[in-house]
Order: sequence, then C-alpha cells, then structure tokens
Amino acid sequence: MCAKKAVKKTKNLLIKTDKILIDNFKVYSFTYYKDNGLLSLFSFRHYLALALLNIEQDFKDRYGNISFPDEQYLVFYKKRGTKITQVKEERVLESINFLLPIEFSELYYSLMHTYYINEKSDSSSYSISLFFEFIVSFVSNNKVNFLPVEL
Repeated sequence: MCAKKAVKKTKNLLIKTDKILIDNFKVYSFTYYKDNGLLSLFSFRHYLALALLNIEQDFKDRYGNISFPDEQYLVFYKKRGTKITQVKEERVLESINFLLPIEFSELYYSLMHTYYINEKSDSSSYSISLFFEFIVSFVSNNKVNFLPVEL
C-alpha cells in the first residue's frame, strides 16, 4: 500500500507588473538551475521560494528579525496598486501567477512588510508588485544560495 503524501495548503499569489521584469525573473530562474545542474528542480514557483529564503536570511542579518504584517497592513497592501502618474515610456504589463504553500505566501508578505518598514518607510507606493521588483533586483545583484525548498 502506498503512503499518501501530505497535501499542503496553498495560496495563489498573482503579480501584475512590467513584462520586462517578469521576463527577467524567468531568465534568472532558468539560468540559475541550468548553471547549477539543477534543471530537474526548475520551476518559477521553486525559484521564487528559493529567492524568498535567500532574502529572509539577508533581512535577518540586516535587521535582526522579520515581522509579519497585521490584518490592517494586509488589507492595505492588497488594495494598493502600482499607480503610474508620470509615464516616461510605454509599459507593457503582464501577470505571473504563483501557487505557493501558505508558509511561502506568508513569508512573501513578511519580507515585503519588513522591506517597506526598514527601507521604504518614506515611500507612498506599496504593493505586492513593487516588492516583486525588489525580488528581481535582489536575485540579479546577489548570489542565490541553494537552500532546501519543499513545495
């Protein structure tokens, strides 16, 4: 008789942002797995989880802890969109969807909250999509260490 694998609860994370940014994320992720001989693990979802774990370690080193936003902040972040008041060039928006285990979805919000409190407290733009821009910048400027990820 086969043992059933525990089914993890998941949450959908939909990010709508600049198409070029999403394309860059996809290139960084594929390149990471190809260059490290890990193509069997390749998925955008896995790479996002790996990036989040690397950012978590960086933030713990920098700020000492990670804080989860309370309900009021969660509602605030979900309602905020990327408002473009001064368009310098034509932007093509695209969406990317990640079906993440709850723990990684919560990690996304915790890291986003920690980032905004510590680095962007003077900003008036907060959103899930803007934090995704930070993630892409992070993986392009830092070595991404392989850490065990269970999705």
